[in-house]
Amino acid sequence: MDGYAARAADVADAPVRLKVIGEVPAGRPFEGSIGTGQAARIFTGGFVPDGADTVVIQEVTTRDGDIVEVQKSTSKGRNVRPKA
Repeated sequence: MDGYAARAADVADAPVRLKVIGEVPAGRPFEGSIGTGQAARIFTGGFVPDGADTVVIQEVTTRDGDIVEVQKSTSKGRNVRPKA
């Protein structure tokens, strides 16, 4: 899924604003981990970063620079697929 990898606890009560700390391209790992109040832009086929446990689809977000606003809550494990 194209969207933002984040911690479910951070997006449970939307709307919420998170700091975007990087990008996860398809087929590539993310160097670092997602902490409280953070997210990483992730593209289909990207590896979910350490610390993240959900992916918020881009259709329920708006981005302004390094801040993404999530307008709809997303539960743990949502939009995450196991490694093939």
